[in-house]
Amino acid sequence: MDTKQAYQKEFEARLEKLDAQLAEMRAKADQASAESRATYYQQIQKLSSHRDTVANKLDSFRSSSEAAWENVKDGLERAYRELQVAFEGARSQFR
Repeated sequence: MDTKQAYQKEFEARLEKLDAQLAEMRAKADQASAESRATYYQQIQKLSSHRDTVANKLDSFRSSSEAAWENVKDGLERAYRELQVAFEGARSQFR
């Protein structure tokens, strides 16, 4: 397996982990009071949007040429870091 494929698999695993965390947040939101539930769902929607952005960048990475994948990787990493920051902020409110 070459470096691009290994990185792709690693990133797919990261995205799956975030999907699981998002599902956990949805479950907690479902159990929250009606007052809190709306706020939680708004945060979940924002996180889902960020997640979709990262998934789209991952798709671009998958289709990038061997020569161009390093450049695409940088954008993917940036988007992932932004998603991580958003998740951390939301997670602190879900506790």
